[in-house]
Order: sequence, then C-alpha cells, then structure tokens
Amino acid sequence: MGHFNDLSFDSNTNAEAIEFNISSSANDTTSLNAHMWSRLRHNETVYLHVHLTQRGASPNPNKPNYHKLLTLHQVTPLTKFAPRRNVQNATRLLDAFWNGGPPDDAPSPATEEDPALSADVVSYWKPDMAVRFVTCFKKFPLAEIPQLVFNNLRMENIENEGWKYMPVLYVDEMGMTSEKLIPLNRSVSTLPLKLSFEPMSYARWQMMMTFENALKQQKDLGFGEDEIDNMRLMIAETNPYLLTVTMAVSMLHILFDWLAFKSDISFWQKNESLVGISIWSMVSSLVSQTIVFLYLIEQHTTLLIVVPSGISIVIQLWKLGRATRPKVSLSWTTLVKIEFTRTDMSSASNDIDKVAMTYMGYTLYPMLVGYSVYSLLHKDHTSFYSWILGSLTGSVYAFGFIMMTPQLYLNYRLKSVAHLPWRFLIYRY
Repeated sequence: MGHFNDLSFDSNTNAEAIEFNISSSANDTTSLNAHMWSRLRHNETVYLHVHLTQRGASPNPNKPNYHKLLTLHQVTPLTKFAPRRNVQNATRLLDAFWNGGPPDDAPSPATEEDPALSADVVSYWKPDMAVRFVTCFKKFPLAEIPQLVFNNLRMENIENEGWKYMPVLYVDEMGMTSEKLIPLNRSVSTLPLKLSFEPMSYARWQMMMTFENALKQQKDLGFGEDEIDNMRLMIAETNPYLLTVTMAVSMLHILFDWLAFKSDISFWQKNESLVGISIWSMVSSLVSQTIVFLYLIEQHTTLLIVVPSGISIVIQLWKLGRATRPKVSLSWTTLVKIEFTRTDMSSASNDIDKVAMTYMGYTLYPMLVGYSVYSLLHKDHTSFYSWILGSLTGSVYAFGFIMMTPQLYLNYRLKSVAHLPWRFLIYRY
C-alpha cells in the first residue's frame, strides 16, 4: 500500500506520514482495493500489516534475502465493531409546530435501504494509524522484565547467544476516539487512511501501554464510551508535563471534595443548635444541586464530576432531615401532605428566613421565566426535557448567587456568622 525509506531512530528528523483515499470505484475487480471493499461490504475485518526491515532485507519469507531477525511484523485491525452512535440533532423546538406539527417518527427510505443505519452494532473504519518504533537498547535480566513489557516483546533464542528481544513495533491507537471513527454503510464510497511513523522512547511506550490497560479496566467497570474518549484525548493530545499537572490537580480535587464531605458531616453531627441556619437556603441548594446533577448526567459528564455531585445531594438531604422534622400525613383532600418544622429556631429567625425567601422569589422567578423563553426561541435543543433542564441549569449558573439571599439576610439581621461551617466552606470553595 505504501512504504517509508531510510528510517532511523532519530525522532526529531524521522517523523513521516502518508495519506491515502481508498475508493470503491476501482474498475479492476481483481485488485487488492476491490478485494478489501468486498470484505467490508460483508462486515468482515480488514487488517493492516506493518513490516519494518533492515535495508536490503525483504519481509517476504519466500525471498532469498529474507531473515526473521532483520524484519518486524505487526498486525492491527483497520475496522472496529461497536454500538451505533445515537446522534441527537439539536433544533429549534418550536419550528416543528410552526411548520405543520412534530416530525414523523417513521423510518426514512435511506434507513430501510441500508440496514447499517439502524443496526445496534455497526462496523467502523479507523482513518488514522500511528506506527511507533520503540527506541530501546537496554539489556534486561529476563526475570526482571515488567510483565506488561514482557507480554509485548518478541523474544528470539539465538544460537550461542541466548534469548534476545527484537525491537518493538507498536501501533498507537490512544488518540482514536469514537468521533474519529467512520461508520461503514452504503453511502460511503471513499475511505481516508493516514499512516504515520515516528520513533518512541521506551518510557513513553511503557506509559502508553499502562494507560491502555487502565482504559480497558475502566470499560470493564462500566465507564461510558464518552468518558473513555475524554481520557484518550487528554492522554494523546496533552503535553506530558501538563498531563502530570492535570492528574495532580484532579487528585487534589478529589482530596478536597472528600475533606469537605467529612467536615460537613462532622459539623452537622456535633451541632445541636440550628439558630442562624437558613432552611430555605438549604432547600434552594438542594434543588440547585439536583438540577445540576441531572444536567451532568444528560451531558454524559465524566464520573469524576458526577459522583461527587451525587454524594453532595445525599448529604444535603441528610442535613435537611436533621434541620427539620418532616411529618407525613394523609388526608382526603391532599392525599399526602409533608410538613417541615424547624427545631431550635426562634420565631424571629423564622420570620427573617421567610421574608428573605419572598424577596428572592420576586427577583429569581421572572429571570427564570425570561431566560427559559429566550432559550426556547433562540437556542437549539434535542428535546423539551433538554430545554427545561438546560434552562434551569443556566439559571442556576447565572443567578446562583441569589440562592444565598436567605442565609446572607439572616446573617445580616443576626449580626453574626459564627454559626456557619467555615471549615467546610474553605475545603469546598
């Protein structure tokens, strides 16, 4: 298909690439091109064979200048079977009603003619194959080779010299995310393929294999494809030093989240007096956190953010239960009625809390309605659920400071902030 000449171990001057456009319109039905397209149409796997030989040697075992110690061979699939991506097209939701009603859910003629457009699992084409030649000249004692490295080494027992390992030829697919894959269907007539070659250090090769192994374990644990793709992009396209800093910051983020949760729980376990704590601020915080949590799930956000958000909701519910005494009563008029009574709170503080909540509503509700109408008329959404959730989340982010009004007003009237969980606030913010 293609070849590189005069390769060396120098990564600064030896990065090369070849780009192909493999067309299905070849007239020669006996060519390799036509044979490959025939296999693709039958949902068979097509493989890329990479041969790296010393100058003057041949990779063909039938040639007289072939020698197994002078050639490297790596095989990797060019296709991948994966679940079909559900692409949700965002549109103006009211356009469908203004143009004659919502769109019909019947399948399109293209879907009926091509089963690949509606299949649960489809074949994808990998448009970019990065070949890496590991530049390592170390001598490893056989018993001290790391298991991950040993499993990827080609060992040869040379007469009178013992066991030796061959140079490593590695196909790097770390940057091959789901968005780059090309779904194979009848409408595809040309497939791009970029072959790149570049030497790679032993340390980076070992690090990439470790990351690949970690991503496989994450997939086995149930992590979504979007989360794994985000990790792939971060690893493949981020400078190693910046990647190290990012990982350190992520670990610190997890640490401070844990310290904040621990401090918040400890404060509410030991605090017997609830004077100065605004119930309505706690309720508005719970509602805001729930809205953001649902939005993060809808946007397929990484678990690093979703899990702490869910834990915060659980803790907030527990805190609200300690600060109030919920009473559930049944009646013929309301069926189920839930009442909350404040414990250890003076009537004056209760009145202050209600006044602050009333004035907050005068400001917040018109803003929420106005932003929701603006978003419906001028922004694209995938569904009405997405519009409602996006409008609520946008309001939380834009007007979130208003949610603090009851607590701030209560602090102002009481002339004290000693009742607040300062350690929790420091860890969280």
